[in-house]
This record gives sequence, C-alpha cells and structure tokens, in this order.
Amino acid sequence: MNYNYSIIIPHYNIPELLVRCLKSIPIREDIQVIVVDDCSPNADTYKERFPEFFSRPYLEWYSTPQGGSAGRARNIGLQHVKGKWILFADADDYFVPNMYDIISSHSNDDVDVIFFKADSVDTITLKPSDRHIGRNQSIDYYLSGEKNAVEAVLSYTVVWASMYSYEFIMRHSIHFDEILCGNDIMFAVKAAHLATKQCFSREVLYVVTFRENSLHQNKTKDYKSYVIYSFVNVRLRQYCEKNGINYMPSPSIPPTFVLKGIYQSYRKFGVKATSMYLYIAIKERILFYGLSEFVHSRIKRLKTRLIRL
Repeated sequence: MNYNYSIIIPHYNIPELLVRCLKSIPIREDIQVIVVDDCSPNADTYKERFPEFFSRPYLEWYSTPQGGSAGRARNIGLQHVKGKWILFADADDYFVPNMYDIISSHSNDDVDVIFFKADSVDTITLKPSDRHIGRNQSIDYYLSGEKNAVEAVLSYTVVWASMYSYEFIMRHSIHFDEILCGNDIMFAVKAAHLATKQCFSREVLYVVTFRENSLHQNKTKDYKSYVIYSFVNVRLRQYCEKNGINYMPSPSIPPTFVLKGIYQSYRKFGVKATSMYLYIAIKERILFYGLSEFVHSRIKRLKTRLIRL
C-alpha cells in the first residue's frame, strides 16, 4: 500500500477517547493509522467493546513489550511507517474537521517539517482551554522573526500539530526517549535543529485536550516524573550548548543544572527523589558533568566580581 500520511497514536487505557481521536481522521487509502498500545489492562476486550475500531480499514494495531513509555510506543510506530509524511497524535486529542484538506495542501512541500497551530478544549465538557496557547505563540515567534526555528520550537516542545518527512526522520535516526515523561522533547528539538527546510503555518490542524490526572498534568507532581523530567532538561541544555543553540529554560520547569536538581529534588520530595536522582546521574555518567558545571559557574561568578573591582 502506498500511503502519503502515517499517523502514529500511542495509547494507554483510554479506549473511548482513542475512538474519538480515530473518528477525527478520515478513512482514506492514502492515510495509514498506527495505534500502539502500551500494555493497557483489559486490552483484550477492545475488539468486542469497540468493533468499529478494529474493523476500520488502513488501521494497524501494535503493542509494546512492556508498559510505561509513550516514547517506546512511538518508536514502535516509527518501525511500521509506510507514508511520506509522519504525524503524531495523543489518544485523548483529535484533529480538526478539515484536517485532510490542510495536510493534503502541503503534501508536495519541499520541506523536512511543517508546524501548524492548534486549539484546545476540556476533554469532557469540550469548553475552551488554554493548552494550545504556548504552541501558537511558538509559531508566531518564528513568523514574526522574533525567534529562529529551533528557538521557536524550544519555547513549546511538542510533536503534535506537525508533519515530519519520513525520509528526513530516518536519515537522521531521530527517535523518542523511552522514558516515563518528556519523551518527545528531544525529538522535537533535534528535528527542528537538523531540518534544513521548514514551514510554519497559521492553519489550525489539531485540538489538544485538558484532562485531569493525565501524564501531562502530573509530570512534575510525583518524584519519579519530576526526576526524569529534570534529566530530560539537563540533556536538552547539553544538546543546545554543544550545538550553539540559544536556550533559556523557563523558571517553571525542573532545574537544568545537575547539582541544583539534586537539591531541589530533596526539597520537593525528600530522600527517595534524591536517591533516584543520584542513581540516574551516575548511570548516565552525568554526575561529573554536574560537578564540572558547578565549578565553571563559580569561576564565572568570581571573574565577574573581579571585573567589577
């Protein structure tokens, strides 16, 4: 089958919302839909409960070998892509009614990545939400010339509401981190950095939803998510420094400095968080980097004081 578009959807235990997402995607022979289930409980009952889901043409269903990572699910999805363009959707979100008209109008664009705007609603009431604002601001930053492509994406790192060239993603071997949260941050930044041609569109392609107790809402509320998210930001800062990318992290995210992250983890969550932070820092060989950056920051501060004198 020759597809123009492959849509990858990681899923965990929200089949009703997944069906809503699928209903927003037109059934067409040029759209491949790949759902990767991350070991949902009772997944073996879906076929009986949602027969219209399993009878849908051009849909492929896969499962992760072990649960706990939307990044792993997305990577499995990437292994089965047959389309020219890749789109990512979360199972609790959905596309706008004219999504096919929008993506087909860009099908022949000679670019690596196309970024679109989004809208947002409460997933239950469908009342307007504000989750899309950061995404739309990132598009405006670029279109106004305030920021370049990488800096714009850095201001709101998501992979939804975007179209990626399959050839481009495979050529650069861009994959998702297989971690509990923040798995798409490095993917989004690397794609923006490595792309030689990009398109930023004012068209609204996607509707992101607000859902209580979702992973997005809880990513810094429990100590495991907080520590993992902290390390993603450390790696992001390292990547930006190595590649000369201007990165100014928001004060609201976990610390990007290792030693500060250890201290903040202890203050927020206690000994368990600190132990986990140290374990990962040693395992990822990043503890020395943390000590080095501390020394460099102290030297820089000392030089500043000497200059003032």
